[in-house]
Amino acid sequence: LLETFEKVRKKLKRFKNQAKSYQVKLIGHAHIDMNWLWPMPETEDVVGNTFGTVVKLMKQYPELYFSQSQAQTYKIAEEKYPGIFKDIVELVSQGRWDITASTWVELELNLSAGESIIRQILYGKKYVKEKFGFTPRVYWSPDTFGHPGSMPQILKKSGLDYYFFMRASYRDDDLFWWQGIDGSKVLAFNSRYIGEIDISIISQLVRHVKRTQKSNLSMYVYGIGDHGGGPTVTDIESAKRINSSGLLPELEFSTTHDYFDSVLKQKPDINVRADELNPLCDGCYTTHWDTKVHNRIGEKMLLEAETLAALQKIISGKKIDLEKQWKVILFNQFHDILPGSGIKPAYDYSNSIAEKNEKDLEKITGNISISFLKSSGLFIIL
Repeated sequence: LLETFEKVRKKLKRFKNQAKSYQVKLIGHAHIDMNWLWPMPETEDVVGNTFGTVVKLMKQYPELYFSQSQAQTYKIAEEKYPGIFKDIVELVSQGRWDITASTWVELELNLSAGESIIRQILYGKKYVKEKFGFTPRVYWSPDTFGHPGSMPQILKKSGLDYYFFMRASYRDDDLFWWQGIDGSKVLAFNSRYIGEIDISIISQLVRHVKRTQKSNLSMYVYGIGDHGGGPTVTDIESAKRINSSGLLPELEFSTTHDYFDSVLKQKPDINVRADELNPLCDGCYTTHWDTKVHNRIGEKMLLEAETLAALQKIISGKKIDLEKQWKVILFNQFHDILPGSGIKPAYDYSNSIAEKNEKDLEKITGNISISFLKSSGLFIIL
């Protein structure tokens, strides 16, 4: 039997070049849900455990790359796990830790106002630029329950060229130019998400991409997720074994940015889609009305406060910083909090910080109004 296998291997060697012409970019990642089926302290533990494990793996395997989203997770690491955070800064400088945190959290898009989505990007990119000197160009949105048609315009005007997602996709059209209402376009990619590195999965992916995209280049996001985790030793060793075979696709540990850049260099024939990617999970638009009410009240109050603060800046030159208040709203727009798909402790926390935030905004708005009236000469003591 072994002699027969060896004869077959020798005869199949002629197909090595053809097999290796297919390349799969392996994107290590850990999906970290904020307060979904656990409370906030556990979320912080998940960040520490996940990031700490990934740092150790990257030291053990110099060929390993890792892509991670959500500025909030990095903020937790900075405050709770400074040693790990320092290692991440170094890995980012080496180009091995790829930051796809172009938003504060991975938010629910259909229920968040357009201005909130812009603030998600503003504060997410601002944090990453300040802490890592890096500017992400990928919008990472695998788990939102829908994608409104206004997104390409928002993304393009925010300096984001690429859109990675997983839910509510087109059938058999995983890579396409997503065109918005105003004609703006971003390159969108839908992928299997947080799986393991297995030859049957990889083979299916390569055949699917060849058939639907007419391309030899694929991307596969792997790693344990939801409660964190990321790549495992088993994944890494599996990829190395697959690469050692002359009759299987070439696997490359890589980054999300590198995949998108490589696709554009190849310039395959990419379709254009010009509509929203909806709907999915209709029930999430009515579940947990209390959280949705807090979100809308908070958005309204912050936009009013911003308007008053802008007027005061013009008149008196005094600047009011509302970043802290915005980040409460942004956190609560996470895709398992705002839609109402979490457990009770998740909402006890989110509603409590929302209520405190609303009281703080009432005080801020009141103080700005009084200061504005005084500065403009309209304040009268009765």
